[in-house]
Amino acid sequence: MLEAELRVAPHVRRGEWREALWKLQRVEALGGRPNAVVRNTVLSVLKVAKRWQEAVEIFALAQNRLTFNVAATALAAADVWRRSLILLQQMMLLSLLPDLVNMNSSMNLFKGRHWPKTLNLLGQMSLVQLEADLVSSNTCIAACQQGGHWPLALQLAR
Repeated sequence: MLEAELRVAPHVRRGEWREALWKLQRVEALGGRPNAVVRNTVLSVLKVAKRWQEAVEIFALAQNRLTFNVAATALAAADVWRRSLILLQQMMLLSLLPDLVNMNSSMNLFKGRHWPKTLNLLGQMSLVQLEADLVSSNTCIAACQQGGHWPLALQLAR
């Protein structure tokens, strides 16, 4: 797959998302199976271009935790948080239990007016046998603060 990486990389560096996506699709059409590096490289250029629909399609094909994180940040950049929740649910339906990075990435999408969703994800971490870390806690505190819920932010800080 190094050949595919070499074909896609110049387009990514120049921000040419259409060309990078076309080359990825071409490799797949010819029976190739691009690795996570190739997919995530294309996802990165899609994130910058705010092409979240295409990013979701790539995740649907790759279905791994790392690709989820890149797709989730593409959705965050486009401010499409509802789609990110669906992506997280799809991940779980595929028996890909999220790791701490996946959960923290998802929680980070809901700062401000969607702060209850951040707290909900914090609560769901125990369901997938994850323990919140400093990033998780700080994300929830920031979400409550940005949502204007200072007492709750102070309570979480303790």
